[in-house]
Amino acid sequence: MFSSANLPTFHQCSRIYIYRLKGFDIINYLDDFAVQKRLKTPLKLFKELENLFLSCGIEESTHKAFSPSHRMEFLGIICDTVKLTLEIPDDKLKDIRSILGSWEGRQSAKLRDIQSLIGKLNFLATCVRPGRVFMSRLLNWLREVYDRKGYISIPSNINKDIVWWQKFVPLYNGISMMSLEEWSKPDEIFSSDSCITGCGGWFSDVQFKQLEKDVKKSTKSAFAVGTKKNLVSQWRAFLLFCFYFDVAPIPVTFKTINCYAQFLSRSFKSTDSIRNYINGVKIMHFYLDLPFPPLDNFEFKLLMAGISRVKQHCPRQARPITPDLLKEMLKFLDLDNCTDIVYWCLFFFAFFLMSRKSNLVPDSVDSFDCKRQLTRGKVFMHERVAIVVFEWTKTIQCGERILKIPLVKIDDSILCPVTAYNRMCRMIPAPEESPAFVIKRNASLKTVTYKQFQSKT
Repeated sequence: MFSSANLPTFHQCSRIYIYRLKGFDIINYLDDFAVQKRLKTPLKLFKELENLFLSCGIEESTHKAFSPSHRMEFLGIICDTVKLTLEIPDDKLKDIRSILGSWEGRQSAKLRDIQSLIGKLNFLATCVRPGRVFMSRLLNWLREVYDRKGYISIPSNINKDIVWWQKFVPLYNGISMMSLEEWSKPDEIFSSDSCITGCGGWFSDVQFKQLEKDVKKSTKSAFAVGTKKNLVSQWRAFLLFCFYFDVAPIPVTFKTINCYAQFLSRSFKSTDSIRNYINGVKIMHFYLDLPFPPLDNFEFKLLMAGISRVKQHCPRQARPITPDLLKEMLKFLDLDNCTDIVYWCLFFFAFFLMSRKSNLVPDSVDSFDCKRQLTRGKVFMHERVAIVVFEWTKTIQCGERILKIPLVKIDDSILCPVTAYNRMCRMIPAPEESPAFVIKRNASLKTVTYKQFQSKT
């Protein structure tokens, strides 16, 4: 048996043994070496260590050796055994603050700059312990953008974290304490610190007010924006029904549900729409922590079956877009016109990617979201193939995976999406963070919106 403190030695000896069996000799290079000891005669130990190195044939850089002291810089961190603190040296702190200053007000950055900043802040968090909380969002952001090329847009919350580092690094550096004793139980001892500009803590099961706000915010984020709008419409319709017929909306009775379903059948042809509106009433009761009648009741099933029989309905599907139809559309477009070539490329992307319009263009210029809609930086050209990257779709709303779809060049064809995209990029160049489909208006670029795309089709 051996403790975790012996693991480095165990792995080192194992590697030496394995390589020696293969006929190789391993030389271990010890770069940094420090000793911490409670002794009344530290100089004697320092000299004994020097003699030990000489007897073992280990060459020591004497100009880098420091005699025993209660304050020592080791691996870029100053350890003070009197104050029991850890701190970053002034030269490194000045360098990091200079880098943070260069990020102030930046709108975009390259991946290597992001990695460099996070690496330095991660090192700084060793001494600035409160900074670990603000590292979490930076690391999550790095995971999201690790495979992007060119300049990457900096979210507003990341800028806020960087502002925190700028303001609080000088205040917190040098106050992180060394932990010299083991905690008896994780839930019995808790330490925190505070200052004039901020504080934090937990006492007697009293929750943070900010945590309560975050809980509400996270709960509100459970539904997509479109789903929220649908729920509001469904709740409004149910409440108007109850007020008009003078029935209690909450808690709803089974009789009221049946009457509401019959009432909805006057406007809706599909029973699926009726079920959606009744499900909205069910969710409203869940929000209010009230009971809701079970919908697997025989009487309700019988009612829905009867409505389906009386209100027979066949869903009307839109006409499919075909290659022949695309060729007919080309007759109304001028491929030498900058605006028309944008719409021509947009038609191809919607057709070949089988993508929803919400993934290609926003509802309005102000509602453009680089995570939901396509940008120039999410289309990668590789020889004869264009790789289109989607980070969000209707079925991928929580970022659980990234969708990459290839578009292959079609030689000698007017219906080639790769050729159309390359032509659009030549005629209307735009930065990588720009929406993929923009048109020129008075020497500026304007985003193509859903309404414009719909009217063009």
